[in-house]
Amino acid sequence: MQCPSEHGDNAGILLDFCARRLSSAQTLAVERHLLECSRCRESMDAHRSFWNLMGEWQAPEVSPDFDRRLFDRLERQQDRGWRARIAGWIRLTWKPAIPVLLTAATALTFILVREPAPVPVPAPQSAAVDGVDLNQVEQTLDDLNMLHQLSPTSSQSL
Repeated sequence: MQCPSEHGDNAGILLDFCARRLSSAQTLAVERHLLECSRCRESMDAHRSFWNLMGEWQAPEVSPDFDRRLFDRLERQQDRGWRARIAGWIRLTWKPAIPVLLTAATALTFILVREPAPVPVPAPQSAAVDGVDLNQVEQTLDDLNMLHQLSPTSSQSL
């Protein structure tokens, strides 16, 4: 017999042995193998202790009014309108999203409320005087003075 712990093909044979579903020849072969293989013997002990515990386990008793309470609850659930069912679903779905929304609102508030950085104002530039002909400026002022003297409003005021 091949060792069930080493060959995956025979892994179910130990469970069948525990459940007493093997033929007498197969049962005899497994018992001989268990005498030689400590790994399979440990596995069998674990299986047997599990099945013994499962055999001893008792389901808790159900209260006498369990069925009535269950059917009342199902009836109340069916009596709720479709709006109430959707509202309940939304309440359950939004619960995990609330911390995310609060974090986003806090970040947005920080961005909107924080003081903006000052904008640098360029220094005023002085008028460039390079390349101006002083004779031309003097000539232009003389021309303006002469035009002012010739204007009709200036002769009446004198």
